[in-house]
Amino acid sequence: MPGVTEPPDKLLDLIYDAATEQELWTSALIQIADMTGSLGGFVVGVENKDRLVPFLFNGRMSEESHRTYAERHIDNPWSAVMNHVPGGKLVQSAEIISLPDLKRTAFFDEVLRPQRMAHNAMLTLSRKGDFFGVFNICRSERQGPFEEEILRFFYKLCPHLKRSLLLGFRLDGATELLGDSRHQAVDVLDQLRQFNQAVPVEVAARQCIEHRVGEDAVAAVALP
Repeated sequence: MPGVTEPPDKLLDLIYDAATEQELWTSALIQIADMTGSLGGFVVGVENKDRLVPFLFNGRMSEESHRTYAERHIDNPWSAVMNHVPGGKLVQSAEIISLPDLKRTAFFDEVLRPQRMAHNAMLTLSRKGDFFGVFNICRSERQGPFEEEILRFFYKLCPHLKRSLLLGFRLDGATELLGDSRHQAVDVLDQLRQFNQAVPVEVAARQCIEHRVGEDAVAAVALP
């Protein structure tokens, strides 16, 4: 799909706003999918050891298929490779298993086929221990594999997606440690950044938690 080069500012604003208002991940993912000629996308967090999906931000993909994935298909042909992929590396599903071979799996029949999903571009955004968070953009068989230009576009999005997800983790940690609501934690962060706009938001988030509860307590929180 020609013409996709640099991420537009409005999309980047939406991605960063999603850190504080998680429902905006849906709009950001749909916009990315529309810009790249894709079905939709999602960002998912997986705890491999406990077989849990602690979060899912979904943009136009099937919620029912996601539930089936969480119940029966955390182990699947793609995860066997993605479990070991370092952060920031983009992997196309066809690099792991060909579409004809994928179609012969229960994973395809139960999770992918119901949502017309045949191709997936997967980008690891966060990894810590048994946890990893992955950005996924999905295409149908008719839409075909991703073009090189689109893959370059995903790589340009990567640092922004990672920062937004990390800030969301920081805010979740602030909410837990401070006993505040998420919006109250955001207000604390905004007040801190008013004094120094040059401070990156993820650094400011950590500083505001340290200021309220101390450095040792922050270190005790498992932040991916």
